[in-house]
Amino acid sequence: MVGFDTRFLSDRYAGDVARVLAANGFIVYLASVRRAHPHHLLCSENLHAIAGVMITASHNRPRYNGVKLKAA
Repeated sequence: MVGFDTRFLSDRYAGDVARVLAANGFIVYLASVRRAHPHHLLCSENLHAIAGVMITASHNRPRYNGVKLKAA
């Protein structure tokens, strides 16, 4: 499961991450809308995903972005 928040270009970055994972043989679910990090983790758990990837800078300044990885 790959999700993203409202930060600049997070949706495009999430799409790139999803494409790389899919190209390496993973079944990937890409979020269609921006969500908060806790909601994304819940979706990953409900899908029984082996991991969740969230494009977010979390508590950092809005101009930054990053990746959070949550294992099953």
